[in-house]
Amino acid sequence: MFDLRLENINANVVNINDGVNYLVLGCSGLTPPPATIFTGKSPNRKGVKYNGSSLDSRSIVMQIKLLGDIEKNRNALYEWIDTEQYCKVHYRNGAKNVYCEGHIQDCDGDFFTDNEIISVAILCENPYWKDLQAISTEISALLKQFTFPFAIDSVGIPFSTMRENNTTTIVNSGAETGVKITLICRGDVSNFTLFDAQDTTKRFVINTTLSDSWVVTIDTEGSPKKCFATKPDGTTVNLLKYVGNNPTWFTLKKGHNIFGFTADSGLTDVEVFFGYENKYLGV
Repeated sequence: MFDLRLENINANVVNINDGVNYLVLGCSGLTPPPATIFTGKSPNRKGVKYNGSSLDSRSIVMQIKLLGDIEKNRNALYEWIDTEQYCKVHYRNGAKNVYCEGHIQDCDGDFFTDNEIISVAILCENPYWKDLQAISTEISALLKQFTFPFAIDSVGIPFSTMRENNTTTIVNSGAETGVKITLICRGDVSNFTLFDAQDTTKRFVINTTLSDSWVVTIDTEGSPKKCFATKPDGTTVNLLKYVGNNPTWFTLKKGHNIFGFTADSGLTDVEVFFGYENKYLGV
């Protein structure tokens, strides 16, 4: 069984496989899209050399049978399938609950039949299916010890302790993806450094003091990449000029990723969150 829905730019959603108004007879574009492979020919070797590759766009084509009041349901469906407009495809099966975004490329059908079927083609410029539920993972130099239920001995109890190793492991079960890294400053933090614990030569350094109550965002998912701070009054500070030379704009590779952070001062005054979505080439 599967669930297939369309969402338009106004966040309105229609179930195109409800069995009452619409029924999906077929859908292609759910499997991994093709890739373009770049190769080079050398006179000193047989065959060709692999020079890299890139993913092509995804094309989702579906056939939707109109049920019930056909005229009414076809015209209602144009709110989602008019050509050129933005469309988000939600797909859920027994293993995944994901979405993919694109624009309506083509919409066609035969009105003069008792078995009216609309064929819709959606071009997804970004070919990845993404988990509907985003993931957030925290790193903190402090290990929280305060839990419920609790009892306080006469000698007292620790509310938190220092971690021996302020790193975290993120297991990415999907394709490589960028992340949105959020730093919440509970005090002044000087010269914050994020590093790859498996290869400490890969670092991202902010060479300035991050002030108390700032929320810093390092976004490696979008383009262009961003690094800025949001003050309590809502104004922002562009931190790109403070980013150290040759920074590593971290992504999550498939499998285990281990990150840690340091600071010249204020190490225990900052919490670090990694926000991301699992991405898949096929469902």
